[in-house]
Amino acid sequence: MSQPTEKEKLGENIRVLRKLQGITTYQLEKAGFHPTIPNTIELGQKGYTIDTLLAYLKANNLEITIQLHEKK
Repeated sequence: MSQPTEKEKLGENIRVLRKLQGITTYQLEKAGFHPTIPNTIELGQKGYTIDTLLAYLKANNLEITIQLHEKK
């Protein structure tokens, strides 16, 4: 099996944090997210914008911090 991509790792982290907070995908749908968005983001699939990701994080009481560095 291949190694997970960075997008898949990010999605898994988001899923774990969402579940730790007790937020269900049903609650997210009631908050206005299309039913496919949670899986799309949490499985690291293509098909969402950075704006959607940021709104999704906000709905899950999460924020993202980006640390940039040169690859060695």
